[in-house]
Amino acid sequence: MLADLDQHRFEHHLGYATGRADDVFLARLPQLRARGVTVFEIPMVRSVSPWRDVTALRRIGAYCKRNRYDIVQTYSAKAGILGRISARGNRRPIIIHRPGAWSFLAARTPVTKAVYLALEKMAGRWTDAVIVVSEYERQLTLRHRIIAPEKIFLIPNGIAPPPPASRDRVQRLRQEWDIADGGLVFGSVLRFSEQKNPLGLISALASVLAQHPSARAVLIGNGPLLEASRASAARSGQASQFHFLGFRDDVRQLIAAFDVFVLASRYEGCSFAVLEAMAAGLPVVTTAGGNVEAVRDGIEGLVVPPGDATQLVEALRTLAANPKLRLTLGKQARLRAENFSLERQITGTQALYDQLLTQRRR
Repeated sequence: MLADLDQHRFEHHLGYATGRADDVFLARLPQLRARGVTVFEIPMVRSVSPWRDVTALRRIGAYCKRNRYDIVQTYSAKAGILGRISARGNRRPIIIHRPGAWSFLAARTPVTKAVYLALEKMAGRWTDAVIVVSEYERQLTLRHRIIAPEKIFLIPNGIAPPPPASRDRVQRLRQEWDIADGGLVFGSVLRFSEQKNPLGLISALASVLAQHPSARAVLIGNGPLLEASRASAARSGQASQFHFLGFRDDVRQLIAAFDVFVLASRYEGCSFAVLEAMAAGLPVVTTAGGNVEAVRDGIEGLVVPPGDATQLVEALRTLAANPKLRLTLGKQARLRAENFSLERQITGTQALYDQLLTQRRR
């Protein structure tokens, strides 16, 4: 979205964590620079690292002081905390935070959850606005009293229209994946991390693939659980039916060769991958959370509770056995995706900037 904001009205600087940037993001940096975005590196890693965290804090603070930003917008948990601390100490710009899934949702113990919540609430005291991407995420923010209700703004994720699907390209891809005529492709685009539950996804897919020898599962993405996921697929007995493609910069073209899209996340604000699958006309199997505001159960896809392996398998089996249902859900998904346009997201974001800037000048 950053590359598509009004370059005449806003000068954009982007700081990114060298220890956290994934291949998808890094592949887009040349495009951002070509659009006039100033890009700088921050030596920050995902895990707690006091020395690196202090260094990152100083680096962000130095950029804020040097450039005298009017608006500082942070994204994700750690960058959100460090970025807001740094911004607060430098001429107090307007501070906006977009959580990208609240950090406390990933906590494995009550103590860890309490610490994450305390940090978010602390940072919330000097945050002018929090952008959430779904009503689900808004309700989470309200329930945990992270920030005052009037400072929460719902701006749904948006995507650009998909490129036209090439029938020849689709056929070539399906041949590469060894898809026989009439064979079914279950596909997913994900980061192989705990949040996305890749091991649960592979287990469910393996159960369905065992009943459909001509079907395949195509998984796109990288992450810390990629090798464990490959090993799980190998142990399942259906290894030949799985294809792990790793990072790809042609994801939207690959999605066009899927028959069913599936994402088994433990929690989501609202997944871009789900929206892109819908725009491609695919029926979607997803877990509850923010995704249900895009995918309505029985209309654009099938929705199952997070972590419910039995219902996930049943949903996949239902679509595998019912081509007519797949077609109906896919058509509705394509129509529904039009409500989640990149243009709408950009308009909402720029309107929020204008609102906060106007309030600050009063």
